[in-house]
Amino acid sequence: MDRVFTVIIGLDKKHKNDVLRYYPEEGENGRVGEVLFKNQIPLSSYASAMDQTGRTLYLTGGSGPRDTVAPSSQAVKLQFSMDPLSRELKCASQQLPPLRSKRFHHSSMVVRNNLFVFFGSTHRNGHG
Repeated sequence: MDRVFTVIIGLDKKHKNDVLRYYPEEGENGRVGEVLFKNQIPLSSYASAMDQTGRTLYLTGGSGPRDTVAPSSQAVKLQFSMDPLSRELKCASQQLPPLRSKRFHHSSMVVRNNLFVFFGSTHRNGHG
């Protein structure tokens, strides 16, 4: 049986660009572990979607804190795997083609290996 793993995205100011490994079984509040992926822009107001296997995470769009940075057209695919010998969680990232329009505060989902991005804002002031 596969081991269940947990990741945390954009935990705090120090890790605002990071996807981190989390160990919930260690201590009352768990323990934050290693950085699995460091994004180029802050992971704020982005959307995420997991595929049906539970091993691929998509991050789309986003903007800076309090929307001070213009919306992003980023699309990143993160593929997770467990090393069979060390039992360490591995993360391979792949930049996908940019979204057609930059957006934040949006939604995304994966259906039959197709990524759908919808709603949200395309302008810094939150309209559009």
